[in-house]
Amino acid sequence: MNYLSCTLFVQHGLNKTNNVIDANELINLAKSENDSLVLVFSKFADFSGAFQLEFFRILPAVKCIYEAVDYRGEHSVLHLCNLNDLSGIIRHNGYQFIFGHLNAKLYFFRNSNCDWKVRNKRSDLDRNKRIPTYYSEYIDGIKRWVELIMIADNSIYKKYEEDKKRVNERLHSISSTVNSLYAPLNIRVILTWANIWDEENALEVTENADGTLRDFLNFRRSLLANGHSHDNAQLLTDVHFGSVIGKAYKGTMCSFDYSGGVIVDHSENPVFVGMTVAHEMGHNFGMDHDISPSCKCPVDSCIMAPQNSVNASSYFSDCSLDTLSSSLRRGVDYCLHNVPKVAFGGAKCGNGVLEDGEDCDCGSTTTCPNSCCVAAECKLAPEAECAEGDCCDLDVCKLKKMANECRRALNSCDLPEYCDGKNPSCPPDFFVQDGHPCPDGALEVLNLELLINL
Repeated sequence: MNYLSCTLFVQHGLNKTNNVIDANELINLAKSENDSLVLVFSKFADFSGAFQLEFFRILPAVKCIYEAVDYRGEHSVLHLCNLNDLSGIIRHNGYQFIFGHLNAKLYFFRNSNCDWKVRNKRSDLDRNKRIPTYYSEYIDGIKRWVELIMIADNSIYKKYEEDKKRVNERLHSISSTVNSLYAPLNIRVILTWANIWDEENALEVTENADGTLRDFLNFRRSLLANGHSHDNAQLLTDVHFGSVIGKAYKGTMCSFDYSGGVIVDHSENPVFVGMTVAHEMGHNFGMDHDISPSCKCPVDSCIMAPQNSVNASSYFSDCSLDTLSSSLRRGVDYCLHNVPKVAFGGAKCGNGVLEDGEDCDCGSTTTCPNSCCVAAECKLAPEAECAEGDCCDLDVCKLKKMANECRRALNSCDLPEYCDGKNPSCPPDFFVQDGHPCPDGALEVLNLELLINL
């Protein structure tokens, strides 16, 4: 697939007499002490049809990564750590652009032409929404959180000149891209822990992707046993697996043994690497490759395309979402209902994680999906009892009454859960005790399939 490098004009603030800034100036702005950054984007130097977004730092320890959420709930992310890693995804009014740089100039990747007034396959996109119209058919209204850990092996440490700060920024940039891709599905991906193998690898990372994946998942089990609780783990390496740039097992999200993947750091732009992580995580969620010509995708190919090249798409096809919906009904998400208690990089209001001292956190300091939380303060609104959770009635900001079912039983071995009238969150998921026969005599077996991806 061919992508055009489309020049992007960026202006700082609302004063249209200001000069258009280049990539170096943008990085200098990002390094200022201000937690917010107001940028105006336009195709033309006269800013005809320009739009404005206000970005906020999402982590106190990583001051160069910003996120914006507009009034429609569209997520944008910018990685402004240095010129080599400058990248991001800009979303506004149904338009979507991959952001990068070339010789200190700023540009967007587009799938076709550079005319902002043209959308690919217009019929698949709702002009009033940020996502394809078919997304709404598969979103069940339940918010989920993936507690992600990422590990950079020794080849990554050496690739980035043994600079731990730069490697950590790289991991944050990749994970924030993954979060941006899953956010429209009501799934937040939060980096809760990261590690750099700065002396030697904790396992043998070879050009054999199958063996490396197997050994990494064995290592992951030791992390879980030693208290590094998480839902999914990804290993980033500069060791190349031939034509394969990522590998994962299918349908294994939340499993103790197989929830993770191995990723090649195949592009200077962390957005593209983040798309590969999203692809492999998609397999963990049970998604197949998009091989059917009947799959709906608003661009030439979607995230789960099987091609062995950079897949510059931030959409999931309807085939992927149909499989995801089926996996969620089977309970593959049983570990994704608890709100993370910590984000790697430090506590901060607006990062979407409910941390000590916060009543709520909207994932933004400017907008909230309901009126129960004061976004800028991460505090409950006046008279509100709660602001999130399956046992919170967000229409009135009150706790649901005791005995309200908050999680239905998925099968005869599962048990339903009920609100206790005191907490906004649904109780942990309970099952019939291990060893007891299923009442209906059914036996469900998780079928693992190793996929060679991208």
